[in-house]
Amino acid sequence: MNSTTTERVAWITGAAGGLGSALVSAFAAAGYRVAAAGHSTLPNVELESARVWPMRLDVTRADEVCRAVSQIEQRWGGIDVLVNNAGICADHLLAQMNDAEWDRVLAVNLKGPFLCCREVVPSMIQRRLGHILNVASDVARRGGRGRSNYAASKAGLIGLSLSLAQELGGFGICVNAVIPGFMSTPMTTGLDARRAREFQDASVLGAWVEPVRVARFMVDLAGHSHISGQVLQVDGRVSRWT
Repeated sequence: MNSTTTERVAWITGAAGGLGSALVSAFAAAGYRVAAAGHSTLPNVELESARVWPMRLDVTRADEVCRAVSQIEQRWGGIDVLVNNAGICADHLLAQMNDAEWDRVLAVNLKGPFLCCREVVPSMIQRRLGHILNVASDVARRGGRGRSNYAASKAGLIGLSLSLAQELGGFGICVNAVIPGFMSTPMTTGLDARRAREFQDASVLGAWVEPVRVARFMVDLAGHSHISGQVLQVDGRVSRWT
């Protein structure tokens, strides 16, 4: 393990997406060394390579997750912040949803965070510090037509977050779930105008949230050592999680 640097280290999955790239930039700008993991593509960030390290990673494969953590620790030392941002959707009505669509969404959105958390937690416990941020969704609470697999995965992620907060709090490790509002990202591309307007009207602010604002909020949250076990909405909706 490289102990020559005192800079904090963040590991961000799903780093090539709309929110992911904003997270990489925000954490790097805040002084973190960032391991930016993407599955099929790598994040396009205009930052010095010494601070941002793009890596390919399939979060559903335990061997790849283990190897990634080992490589990060060898290069920069222990991981201080894990952001489980990788996520996919495969929307279909339940009667038309096949096994592969169900399994893949649950694998990426829920098993992936489980594997990443399991791999970073031992070092965090040893150092008695760390923050895990899991990107959830309001669909976990309200459901969505044709989104049973996605809703189930995000509801499971919230349950994982709250359980880990209880397990790890005694070691000084914080775990929180963050629910971004609807953002202009590749995942929301193609949303019809009526649905887009519905999401906008549901916000008391009357607007979609920008990925950069969510990213900055998560950087700030990662710096707090007394906020844990929370489901935090950054979407302008009236909270129903309390």
